[in-house]
Amino acid sequence: MAIDFSEFSEAKNTKKWLDAALKSLKLNDASELEKKLNYRSCEGVSLKSDYPQEIKALQLNSFPSTRKLACYSNQQEQSIALNEVDLIITHSESFKGAAQIVTTIKKLTENSLLDIFAIVNNFQVSELTEFITSIKKQNFKTYISSAQVHNAGGSIVQELSFLLGLIKFNQEVLANTASLVIEVAVDSLFFNNIAKLRALRFLLESLQEKCQIPNFEIMTRNSLREQTLYDPWMNMLRNTTSASAAFLGGADIISIDSYDHIASYYGNSQESDLGMRQAKNVFHVLNEESYLSSVQDCSQGSYAIESLTTEYIDLSFKHFRLLEKKGGIFANLDSFSEDVKQISAERLTKVANLKSTLAGINNFANTDDDLEDLFKTKLKLELKDELFPLRRNAFAFEQIRNTFTTKSFKPVVLTYGDESKLSARIMFCVNYFEVLGHKVEVKHISGVTKDITASIIILCAADADYAELVSKLPKANTPMFIAGNKYHQEGMTNIYLGQNMLSVLGGLSELF
Repeated sequence: MAIDFSEFSEAKNTKKWLDAALKSLKLNDASELEKKLNYRSCEGVSLKSDYPQEIKALQLNSFPSTRKLACYSNQQEQSIALNEVDLIITHSESFKGAAQIVTTIKKLTENSLLDIFAIVNNFQVSELTEFITSIKKQNFKTYISSAQVHNAGGSIVQELSFLLGLIKFNQEVLANTASLVIEVAVDSLFFNNIAKLRALRFLLESLQEKCQIPNFEIMTRNSLREQTLYDPWMNMLRNTTSASAAFLGGADIISIDSYDHIASYYGNSQESDLGMRQAKNVFHVLNEESYLSSVQDCSQGSYAIESLTTEYIDLSFKHFRLLEKKGGIFANLDSFSEDVKQISAERLTKVANLKSTLAGINNFANTDDDLEDLFKTKLKLELKDELFPLRRNAFAFEQIRNTFTTKSFKPVVLTYGDESKLSARIMFCVNYFEVLGHKVEVKHISGVTKDITASIIILCAADADYAELVSKLPKANTPMFIAGNKYHQEGMTNIYLGQNMLSVLGGLSELF
């Protein structure tokens, strides 16, 4: 019997998928589907709901078949056994300016025990040139990192073009060094980070052919900018997701931070033994039980990831060429850092507007968390005076919450009308104000209310019922909020999805 292969045609399958998607999501057309499902990154790269056109698969010849585990630690830390990890990395994170950008790795043992150290502090281009001249004849591994740019808020395109600029600047040194280690930070934006690593490998392989750069290894580290102090257990999920992306994206060396690493950054203390053990276990589970390194470049041929990879390659190289026309990365370091700062601000705005959820921070906050109880040390939250400072999305929320830690604060949500129809709005109100670290009480009223004990009152009703609800309230000096943006009342503040939470909560902190 002849098989009718027309049933498997691209056009038919795409139409079937589109019809099923529209029906399940109760949408009218493809434009509505695109608006609902497509994710657009801060650099304009879209992660789409469908990729009907075939994308040419990239052949990455240096894609690794095995992975090495690395652990960051303080130089005084002695508790990590060498037989548990491939690399011990000692690294100060308190550098100013761009001192973290170009450093070296010195090979100490056959087991690849590495010591990463800063060459200069607040170096200038002239100082860097002198350093390069001094090490040309020494057999160093050259270490180049874009992690600080990432943690300052940089986009993937900025990170990759930054690395290309550093390699171009150090081209003469690289021709005389044994090997190259490229470090990049990876976050929990899963598919984008797989594509980011594949794009980096493609660019490095291209440079090997054209610029004679040495053999290289790609080393990844968890993103610090998405780490949180409150609800730190969520960091385990973020780190596991980003580590999975590192495996599938083809990192040669993978470093996984402990869930409480960010507390050690602010508290100048060690990570907990539990956190370090958990971090190592994540690597072993992904490598030895999930077999994520068993298939070489398993993303090859995926329409979505191949498309993202190609976009990152093109955009990064264009951005690199633009910087080169202006004199190179070091000639534009100040303006580049401002561009990174702007991208960080755009990302924070999405978190503040609740268009991006940071679990435990701008939504689903655990009001029982206390930083000193969690980490047994006093943390000093501050933004360091650096060219590329660590800019965490949670930082501003944590600062506001800390101002309420010692305050007697009682938020009350007053509901009116059919509560069964208000569940989503009630949950929104509770989550909105529990960001401040205090339990929110929910009370239902039906008649005139005379006695309400609360620091603030949040009115929660159907839009059509607000006028009636307001008429039943006594006059009081208590700050009042209204859930929703359709009914407005003089002297009351509306809260709604899409507004800047930081502005509202920051203003509230000034009243108490």
